[in-house]
Amino acid sequence: MGSIILPLSYRLPQLQRLQNPYWCARNERQASIKLFQVNILAPHSQAMSTTVTPEMNLNYQDILQLTGDNKIILIDVREPKELQDNGVLPNSVNIPLGTVKEALQSSPQSFEDQYGIPLPDKNAPIVFSCHAGGRSMKALLAALEIGYKNARHYAGGFSDWKKNTENPQ
Repeated sequence: MGSIILPLSYRLPQLQRLQNPYWCARNERQASIKLFQVNILAPHSQAMSTTVTPEMNLNYQDILQLTGDNKIILIDVREPKELQDNGVLPNSVNIPLGTVKEALQSSPQSFEDQYGIPLPDKNAPIVFSCHAGGRSMKALLAALEIGYKNARHYAGGFSDWKKNTENPQ
């Protein structure tokens, strides 16, 4: 790809705003600059690899179908004590949030020894879960940041699972 020359009016504060994923464009010109920056200037940046799309937020029905079909690796990022006190998601593997990134970057043998399953490859369908969706979102972002392309999270978490299994609709 060749050099890209930005207009002289393009100042550093604008660049900083564009690098902030929570910044909202106030008009079409700013929106097109933001798209230009993300898609052209930084095609391999972390900002792109950690973008969460609506399709990455799964609900109870999604989890029920995907676990029933054995189409996902379900990783529960709650602490072991929480699993003992509250229960576990069926067919899930417990990798506490504080160790997710390190675990997914460990050697295949080390990962399998520690968690009892093969280390997922970067294209494996991984779903993270926690109690209510906050920590699983952090785990999702960590996985995306290190190159996992098919990672998602259960937005409702174990509390949603419990509510739906105790009170079927």
